[in-house]
Amino acid sequence: GVDVQSGDDIIIESVIASGEAPKFDYLKIYKGNLAGEGGEQGGDLTEGPVETVYAKIEAESMELNGYEPEANQFASGSQVVKTGYIGTAKYIFDGEDGTYTLKLAYFDENDGSAEYRVLLNGKEIDEFASDADLGNASPITETLDTRYVVTDRAKGDEITVEGTMDGGEAARFDYMEILVGEVEKEKEDAGN
Repeated sequence: GVDVQSGDDIIIESVIASGEAPKFDYLKIYKGNLAGEGGEQGGDLTEGPVETVYAKIEAESMELNGYEPEANQFASGSQVVKTGYIGTAKYIFDGEDGTYTLKLAYFDENDGSAEYRVLLNGKEIDEFASDADLGNASPITETLDTRYVVTDRAKGDEITVEGTMDGGEAARFDYMEILVGEVEKEKEDAGN
C-alpha cells in the first residue's frame, strides 16, 4: 500500500514503446489496506472503498437523441457527447432494487452555462447548471467536473441525462457511474 495524505501529488509516468503512445483512463484510490502483512493478498479493508461502482456507462454508449459523440483525449474512453441545442442520453438500469448514487461526469467550460436535468422514468430528480469558473473554455482535464445524485433504483428504471447548450458550452457529458449506496461529493472538490 501507499500512504497518501490530503494535498499529495500522484504522478503517473509512461514511456512510448514500439511507437505507440500509452493511454491512461483513470485512477481509483481505496481507503484501508488492500495487502496483508508483507504485501500478501487479503489485507484489511474495514473502511471499504470510497466509492463502490456498480456500473460505469460511457455517455456515447447510451441511447442518444440530440447528442452526438465527439473525440476527446481528456474524456474517459477518449469520447464525449455534445449537443448543438438539447440532447438526451438514456440508460435502462438492470441492477437490484435499492439506493444508489449517480455520478455524472461532464465538462464545465467557461464559455457558457449549459443546463442539465436528470430524470428517472421521465420525472426530474435533479437539475443544475455548469456555471463554475474552472478557468478554461475547452473540454480538458481542468474543466471535467462531477455531479452526485442519490436516488432509489429499481430494475428496469430509465435514467435520462438531458443537456441544453448555452453560448459556446455544448453540454458535454462524458460518463455516468452508478455507485452502491449513498455517496456524497467531497466538499473541497465541489465545483457546483
